[in-house]
This record gives sequence, C-alpha cells and structure tokens, in this order.
Amino acid sequence: MQLACWLCALALMILPLSAQTNIVPALITEDTTWSGTNLLRNTVTVRSNATVRIMPGAKILLDSAATLVVNGNLFAEGTPAEPISFTRAAAGRRWKGIRLINSRDTRFTHSVFEYADSAGTHLDYYDNDCNTNTPAPSRNYHEAIVAIASNVTFESCLFQNLPDSAGSREGDAVAIISDDPQNPGPSSAIFHRCRFISIGQGIHSRFSYILVENSYFTDHHGDNDDIDMYGESVPPPMIRNNIFLNPAHDDAINPTRCSAIIIGNVLSGGDDHGIVLRDRCSPIVLNNFISNFASGGISVQNQCDALIANNTIVNCGRGIRLFDHDTRWGAPYCLNPGSGRATVLNTIIWDCNESLTLTDSPWTGGRGSHVTVAFSNVEGGRASAAVSANSTLVWGEGNRSVDPHFGSNYTLRATSPLIDAGTNKFCSFTIGPALDGNGDGAALPDIGAHEFLLATADSNNDTIPDGWTAQFGFYPGSPDLADSDPDADQHTTLQEWIANTNPTNAASVLRLSLTPNNSALTFPWTSERTYKVHYTTNLLAPVWTEAPQSEPGRVPLTLDLERAFYRVHARLPQ
Repeated sequence: MQLACWLCALALMILPLSAQTNIVPALITEDTTWSGTNLLRNTVTVRSNATVRIMPGAKILLDSAATLVVNGNLFAEGTPAEPISFTRAAAGRRWKGIRLINSRDTRFTHSVFEYADSAGTHLDYYDNDCNTNTPAPSRNYHEAIVAIASNVTFESCLFQNLPDSAGSREGDAVAIISDDPQNPGPSSAIFHRCRFISIGQGIHSRFSYILVENSYFTDHHGDNDDIDMYGESVPPPMIRNNIFLNPAHDDAINPTRCSAIIIGNVLSGGDDHGIVLRDRCSPIVLNNFISNFASGGISVQNQCDALIANNTIVNCGRGIRLFDHDTRWGAPYCLNPGSGRATVLNTIIWDCNESLTLTDSPWTGGRGSHVTVAFSNVEGGRASAAVSANSTLVWGEGNRSVDPHFGSNYTLRATSPLIDAGTNKFCSFTIGPALDGNGDGAALPDIGAHEFLLATADSNNDTIPDGWTAQFGFYPGSPDLADSDPDADQHTTLQEWIANTNPTNAASVLRLSLTPNNSALTFPWTSERTYKVHYTTNLLAPVWTEAPQSEPGRVPLTLDLERAFYRVHARLPQ
C-alpha cells in the first residue's frame, strides 16, 4: 500500500511536466505555432514551405548541441510583458545555435538569447591564402544566430550569458553572411533597440547590409569588437544612434573593406580604439561622441580613405590615429599594405595625449599617412599632432584651439565659441541641416558632435521657433517641416504651431466644445495666442460676427446665439 501510494505521488510529479513541455519534432514541414514550453533536441529543421510562429511568453529550451535550422519563415514575436526565451534545457548545458539558411524573412521581437555554445573566432571565415582565385574553405560558424543568404529583423532583443553567466563570457551573438561558400546569396539584418550585455562580439557581418540603431552594447569580452563588418554591400551598412560602453577589450566598431556609415553614436571606455576603419573603403563617420579609449578615438588603416565630420573626441590616448597594420598583410586578414587617409571637418579633439598620429608605412608603394583638417577645434593646434617623415598633415582653414565650453555630457554651452563655427563648404554630412545656434539668422554647423539648440531661433525660416519644434521630437532644421502633417489630422505643423496644439497627437486640435449644460462654448487657449470666435446664422450667405468671450476660452450662449454656426481661429501676437 505504501509502495502504491509512492508510485502515485511520483506519477503526479512527472505527468504535469511532460504535459506542459512540447517535444519539437526534428522536421517541421507545415505551418505551426509554438507556445508554452518547447524542447528542441539535436537538429530541428523548418522546411522552406513552412512557417513557425512563436507566441509571446514562450520558452524555447535547447538541449546540448541542439540546432534550429530555418529554411522557411520564423516569427518569434514576444511583448515587453511576455518576452520569448531561447535558452538552455538545463543548467550546465549549451545549445549550438540558430541557423537561417536561404530562409524567407525572419523576425525576432522581445526575445532573449542566452547559454549558446558560441565562443570562438571568426578568423576562419577569412581567406586562408590571400588568393581570391582559389576556392574558399568551408566554414564552421560559432555565433548563437547565423543568417546565411537570409534576411532577419531583431526588435528589442536581449543577448546575454554567452556562453555562460560567468567565466570568460566570450560567446558571440549574431553573424550575417552573404559569402558562404556553400550557400552564397545576399543577407541583411536590422537591429532596433537591442541589448548586448557582457558577451563576446555582438554582430559580425560579411558583405551584408546591416542597420543597427538605438541599441546598447556594454562590457564585451575577448579579442572581438562589438560590431565587426567585412566587405561592401548595397546599400552600405549603417550604425546609428547606439551606445557602446566599457568594452573589456578591443574596439567598439570596426568596418574592414566596408564603406559603412557610422553616425550619432556614443562610445566610451576601453583599452583599444573606439572606431577602426580598415583597408580599401570609404567610410563616413559623423556626429559621434567618443571618449576614454586608450589606443585612440578613431583609427584609419591600410589604404582606407575616411570622411570624419562633426565628431567630439575627448580623453583618448590619440584623437585620430593613422597607421599600417603591417603584421596583418598575410593570411588570414590579407590586408592591403599602406597607411590611411582622412578628411577631418567640424570635429573637436580635446584632452588627448596626441591629437593626431600619422605613422609611416613600411610599404614602398606609399609610405605615408595623409590627413586634411579644416574647421575643427584641436587642443594645441597643429603642434599637438605627431607626423612621421613621409606623412602629410594639411592644416586647412577655420581650425582653432579654444576652450569648447563643454556642458553636461560634453554638449556645448550657450557661451561656446564653437557654435555655428563649422562649415558645410565641403559636404553636407551632418545629422539633418545645421541649426542657427547663435540666433544671427544664419544656420551653420557647430564644431563637434552636437548641434546647439537655441529655442528662440528659426533655423529653417518657417516662422516656427526651434524650441517648439524640438519638444515634439522633430529636427528644427528640416526644410519641409512647416507643411508636414505627422499626426494626419488635416492640420499642418505650421497651423498647429499657430494654434499651439500638439502636432503629434490627432486629438489635440483647436475646436469649440459645448459645456455640459449647453450654456457656453469653450476652447483650449493660452495667453501666448490671440483667439477670436465668430458666428453666423446663415451658411449659404454667411455674415460672420465676433462673439464676445465672458473669459478667455469661453463664449456664453445667449438666446439669440443658440441657433448659430461658430468658428474659432488663433493668431500669433502681433
């Protein structure tokens, strides 16, 4: 009797677990939905004609060495309250990865990825003999997620605990690959509002378009960069408006043979470089704030020709460093020999041991580094630069060495001499048109990463003050702002400014409303505008008469005004 009761109790403990955990079959050949807890063993393949949808709050448990291969569609769309989890099946185990191979579109939203066996090096993805005529060797990818000839979107995803929550924590998160020897084809990826926390490399791409924006990278480990891009793509990769903090080692952003656009990022802390621009390419680096990198804020290497404009570089070992990484001419890097070239505009270099370092190359085909600097604020001026014998530094017009008058977060204070001191003479590469930061009626770029906002200025001459525009999240210098209708309420932004309503809220309009007892009409008002209410009793042949207001924003309805038509309009004070 006691034995029977013990067996019953054991059954009660086991049956609910097996009933709640779905064992995923090895082959998915038709559309299916995963919810609750799901266990993947060995390799699970989603065929090209199948779509898998993962519901909010689902847990995807992957057993040791388990791999999810997707040739069809995968939509894992969690919510902030119910994220989807891709994690290990049990403590101490590590899953192999997710492989998107010639897949249709894939999307991960509010998903968490952790405990994948993703530590390794991507050096074996490179050419093994620097000979483009020989077949490339096959590859063994190690990242937690690899997209091969596929397109994928990551929205509000978290990458952590790779491969574990302790130890080296050098597991890499995502690879986007267009040049796989067995499955070549264009790949692309979008990363929006994602987080990469205390892991190895965040993103590695090869010949692929990636857009990484509004994301957060911190405390990355190992000899890998937060974002590493190799090879050109159409369009070029864009890395914008992200935060990179305190890498334990190596660089934050590194395009190689890749003309990436790197714009509006914050990079701080590290024993290496903030941004490395390497090999034959023409990257554009704009409006970035870079601080506290021991080796240098920006490095330009191996025949790279970079445009560096409107950046703020502070407290780095070197502000901008050019040299030939000659130890990597051979395999597997196969870098082109030679140093770098850069045009530096509207940039602040401050509190750096050397402002610019131009180092000669051992390559006899071109020994020097070459830089042109104009309209920039460089502490110590030209004398603060270290220029080797065969290198050239052209010190152009508009340069200065003055106290920037930094405010909070190294933005410019209103007293800064760098406001409206830049130029758009050479290019128009700033985040949006320049602002009129000193109120003189001319909108010119500031020197540095941040345009100073003068609330009373009108940078685009549309009569709308910059401060009012900015409070709703619009860029005050946009030329077509006045005629826009962002909330689709049939009122332009200029009309909303005149009415002092919210141009991002369709419910915010200037309108007349009856009081609950029908005794008066009311409308939203402010002392910064002049309002008039008119009425007529005949819309076919209207004669409009001004209705008196008993108080601002209130028109009493007397007997002779109850059967009338009304309109209200606002004016700016004269």
